[in-house]
Amino acid sequence: MRYMMMKKSLFVQGLIILIGCLSLSCSDEPSLSITSEQVTVAAYYFPNYHPNDPRNQKWKGKNWSEWVLVKAARPRFESHQQPNIPLWGYTDESDPRIMAQKIDAAAAHGIDAFIFDWYWYDDGPYLEQALDEGFLKAANNHLLKFSLMWANHDWIDIQPYKKDSPKKVLWKGKVKQETFDQICDYVIQTYFKHPSYWKINGKPYFSVYELNKLMENFGTIQATRHALDQFRNKAKQAGFPDIHLNAVVWGRSIIPGEQKPADPADVVSRLGFNSVTSYVWIHHVALPDQQTDYTYVQEAYFKYWAKAESLFKVPYYPNVTMGWDSSPRADQDDPFGNYGYPFMNVVSGNTPERFQKALESTKQHLLESGAPPILTINCWNEWTEGSYLEPDTRHKMAYLEAVRNVFGGPDRKSGAADDQLNALSRAPVKKLPLDGEIFTIQGQTAFLILPEAVKSSHSMPWVWYAPTLPGLPGEEERWMFEKFLEKGIAIAGVDVGESYGSPWGRDIYSAFFDQLVNHRNLAKKACLLARSRGGLMLYNWVAAHAESVACIAGIYPVCNLNSYPGLEQACGAYNMSAEDLAAHIKENNPIDRLTSLAKAKVPIFHIHGDSDTVVPLPDNSGELAKRYKTQGGNIVLKVFKGRGHDMWPGWFQCQDLVDFVISHAPQQE
Repeated sequence: MRYMMMKKSLFVQGLIILIGCLSLSCSDEPSLSITSEQVTVAAYYFPNYHPNDPRNQKWKGKNWSEWVLVKAARPRFESHQQPNIPLWGYTDESDPRIMAQKIDAAAAHGIDAFIFDWYWYDDGPYLEQALDEGFLKAANNHLLKFSLMWANHDWIDIQPYKKDSPKKVLWKGKVKQETFDQICDYVIQTYFKHPSYWKINGKPYFSVYELNKLMENFGTIQATRHALDQFRNKAKQAGFPDIHLNAVVWGRSIIPGEQKPADPADVVSRLGFNSVTSYVWIHHVALPDQQTDYTYVQEAYFKYWAKAESLFKVPYYPNVTMGWDSSPRADQDDPFGNYGYPFMNVVSGNTPERFQKALESTKQHLLESGAPPILTINCWNEWTEGSYLEPDTRHKMAYLEAVRNVFGGPDRKSGAADDQLNALSRAPVKKLPLDGEIFTIQGQTAFLILPEAVKSSHSMPWVWYAPTLPGLPGEEERWMFEKFLEKGIAIAGVDVGESYGSPWGRDIYSAFFDQLVNHRNLAKKACLLARSRGGLMLYNWVAAHAESVACIAGIYPVCNLNSYPGLEQACGAYNMSAEDLAAHIKENNPIDRLTSLAKAKVPIFHIHGDSDTVVPLPDNSGELAKRYKTQGGNIVLKVFKGRGHDMWPGWFQCQDLVDFVISHAPQQE
């Protein structure tokens, strides 16, 4: 968000984040006896990573999101760390299953809330799908709080920005009185009343990004105060005690009708805000060098923090920033320099270890000062500004682990008000079609469903199901799972995200197999069941572990990276460019890695539709069957006429597939 919306000022005000203690009865006043367990951590969330936003489609074309800029980024100077490649792939945040993965990871690593950058212009909302379609429809959204920062700035066409070109305003941040009234009504009814909405002492937290733009809406500071008071009154009429209003403050505000900057503390006080915050360190710290050291920026920001604590009459909530590099938003063909956003110097040396030390220093000051136990982090996913906690292929989960190392996991909270939430948060959450155990392997959610009449799990046959993404396996698999259980066969799987069969996902698979075989005493040979993209995951793992598989069954499985998702989409998970992945395709593509399976005489059974346009039959099961037979392998391919890549019950109630698995499952000793 928004350094990008600065005009000529070097310092942009930061996104506000309030994140108060996770307890539902957190006070607005500073605590006099804060413990480490009471510090609450919130991460900003920038929601421009979904392909179906109507405005983006109009201005940028079909399926555009900021992932386009992330993919196009390249090094602009020596030792510049670009591109940054998401470990989970270039996912669609408006998909509830994808958002559930984010929620699980955040909650498991000590983050208590997301603060969504939230946009609403005179003609309606913008970028709302990540919250409305993703977060609010995610099955596990009870694990994480959420709140809004009204990003009421002008939206400028700078994605990417060509140096020295005019900065075109696409949507103006200033709104009409009737628009503001509509915003208030919508926010109260749609968000404040949601059980996961973030509240302080029962008061929904609502932040405003640009005070100048807010005052422009109403013409005077008095009229602006009146509008905010009316917002509060509407919330009270809806049953809330009040609203906790937070102001993002940077530089000095200009009161309408006046020329010289006003005292920001006076503006905050006259408008009646309850707290102040920042979005990112560089809004208060200039970057003097092309690669400005992280520790330098941290120390300079801490000086601003000390000043802010004494300047404002309301609490100031500190921020810890992961990094800064806005070069992905700069035209990649222009010469790069410190010419003004997004052509800016970057923060360097922001290793996970240094980030952790910054978190530790911030926590220590909070504990010693008696300030409100609130900490904000920039950012969950500012990929095009180089500040994100989401795992990339370089550091994996290290930044999230830094948060957990300092603040603990989801069970760190204390107090009766948190007991229910902690009970939900201590264990990974996953909904299964049948009763089973949920556990973690190297931080990844896994499951195991055992037959009811279990005398001993020693050498118990088992089906390894993939993909175990959020929401999978689903109710569709219930019928065949029940058939397996009736025959004494367990079912298990582990979520490796959108790893597309990459080495990282394979390593998790190896740890999962070791856990089940050597620590839970399941059979040493698994029956693999690959549905759709699960084919990439299972086939790439088993290519190096043919001795560990009894058979392979597939439901329209992906067997060819070139076919799905394509090298441009898959390369991020492999920590390669598309060109590099193409050069190493035979080492990473299931249809090219069948030799070990054929030598081990592993039987294979696939079902696939001849009208599948997502995972086309000829390029996947068809090509795999042809190559496997050529190498002497035993494979049966059952083709369903007129069927595509869909949820047709016949896929999941195929007696031939179930019989194949049962007949090849190892006998229990």
